[in-house]
Amino acid sequence: MDLLSVANRQEFLESGYLHLRGFIEPRQCESLILRMRELTERKCHDDRSHIFEAGADVHTKDEFFLASANRIHFFFDKNVHTKKGPSNFRALNKVGHALHRLCPVFAKFSHQDKFYHLMSLLGQRKPDLIQSMFIFKQAHGGDEVPAHQDASFLYTQPNSVIGLWFALEDADVDNGCLWALEGGHKGKLKNRFLRSKKGLIFDYQQKVDWPKEAFRPLPAKACDVIVLHGLLPHFSYENRSSKTRYAYTTHFVDGKAYYPKTNWLQCW
Repeated sequence: MDLLSVANRQEFLESGYLHLRGFIEPRQCESLILRMRELTERKCHDDRSHIFEAGADVHTKDEFFLASANRIHFFFDKNVHTKKGPSNFRALNKVGHALHRLCPVFAKFSHQDKFYHLMSLLGQRKPDLIQSMFIFKQAHGGDEVPAHQDASFLYTQPNSVIGLWFALEDADVDNGCLWALEGGHKGKLKNRFLRSKKGLIFDYQQKVDWPKEAFRPLPAKACDVIVLHGLLPHFSYENRSSKTRYAYTTHFVDGKAYYPKTNWLQCW
């Protein structure tokens, strides 16, 4: 499979990301969205106390969040979740973090040979898929995701995590597309989200300033994938438009790298 050119690989090394257009098929986008609707109807309870707030300390002692490492848990959006609000599907923030292992439809999609081959071309010696999330970004208020690095959550020595961000719908500056700090992966790791005797904590490694004006938008069409280096700072704004922005993400680490037991996500 000729997935990447030499120029593609060089771009990833220089920019910290790749935008591969039309990487998956429209029917696959439709299938994942349909399957998520079915999962929500069958398995999502009406307890809307389980919200997700990216980058917040609210999850540091949250057993529901911790258990999601090996399950399929539904997290509501703090901006749209209400006791008598919209349907669950229209009120969720994300679903994670083991869709790739526990749902046959998501597993079949996530474990495609070409994804593993892509990881190998980008330097992973033994690609290992360890995390997956369906991210909703609801219309009229889907919550923002502050600037972060994926290596903060899936730390390895040496750094090896690579994220695949699949656009299941069109994403633009109005409905919450990704924004990235081009070349920012060459900087330092800001913090780590890890296990401790006190629960989950953010352990700050470096004082790092990421001015928002230095980030650039990465609009994407449905079926595109954006490949993210684990140290690349990226974020997304709140969705204030009338359009949803569904996405599916997977994260791979190199199975040959050291994966600490202090990482929040333990799936072995």
